[in-house]
Amino acid sequence: MGASNLMRSLATARAAAVPAADDSTSQRFTQLVQRDFAHWDGDDDGELSVAELQTAIANPQVKGENAAALAEVFQQLQASGAATFTSDDLDRDRADIAEGKTRMGGSDGFADNLQALQDSRSNMRLFGDGAPSLDAINQGKLNDCWALSSLGSLVNTDPEALKQMIHRNGDGSYTVNTPGGGRQQVSALTDGELALGNRSEGNGVWANVMEKAIGEQMHQRQPGKFTGDDGVAAMTSNQAFNAEQILTGTRGQRTTFKPTGNQPGSSPEQVRSVLQSAVSDGQLAVAGARDASDGLDNQHAYAVIGFDPGSDTVTLRNPWGVVVHANQPLPADVSDLGDGLFGMKFADFYTQFNALDVAAAAPGQ
Repeated sequence: MGASNLMRSLATARAAAVPAADDSTSQRFTQLVQRDFAHWDGDDDGELSVAELQTAIANPQVKGENAAALAEVFQQLQASGAATFTSDDLDRDRADIAEGKTRMGGSDGFADNLQALQDSRSNMRLFGDGAPSLDAINQGKLNDCWALSSLGSLVNTDPEALKQMIHRNGDGSYTVNTPGGGRQQVSALTDGELALGNRSEGNGVWANVMEKAIGEQMHQRQPGKFTGDDGVAAMTSNQAFNAEQILTGTRGQRTTFKPTGNQPGSSPEQVRSVLQSAVSDGQLAVAGARDASDGLDNQHAYAVIGFDPGSDTVTLRNPWGVVVHANQPLPADVSDLGDGLFGMKFADFYTQFNALDVAAAAPGQ
């Protein structure tokens, strides 16, 4: 999903849950950015690049409201498509706040980030109830639906396998061992990462740890593609089959519904067969929506949770933790099952979605 569309969609989806920022919060956001700008500007050129912001986000010394403000600046830069965030951007933020407006989040985004950070820090257990669960996956403001939906599919099919992949170390860091990525050390989660990434909402930070681990894996696998020296940028605009390969150790299979480029497309019968086999065999399955209408989000990845051939119903989960944006009517062809879960008839699924990424666990896993 495009970065600017993601920021708007997630901001809308959470609008009902987070109170609008008041004047004091708005002023605090601009004050923090103005005060910390020079600290984040590593090369002292008066501009903040993606790489410089990533370095600050990964810095454990950037805490609390400073981290929340930093995350909002990163979001604004990613959404704008500009190369850098400058003092002129801050001036525009200040002017918009004075007029009661926000720019791609602004002070409201800052308040949302701060709330997310406080919620996460209030309960940093690895697993909420002793095991990973779907309700710990609530996409933050990284464009990583592809990774979180892959994690959601694995939690649904084999939560114990996922639990065994993560170990918390005594110094607050984590050891993550995946079939496709091997053993890696993941540093303790920073406030910047918690403000920007997955919202665990008290259900365990395992998804945040895996989010960071997958990002670092992708950064290593695609050198030169991403800006910066850590995995934050690598979480943006990637593919579910990459995350599935890390989680299972096997190369995923993509089934494309409609003809695109050199891809001939697949008939409803072919897609149904792949879907039914994936669910019955306990494989990871993620569906991508590119041409969705009637309320579902475009260029977005959803975890496939189940398929009932008898009722011809597909069950999916939106990694946002809600089905559609706040205050938006539920699509007529969708049944809201709570916590981002929803059901739809296969015919509607075939129409609304365009691809299905499936990966089987490696032998012995």
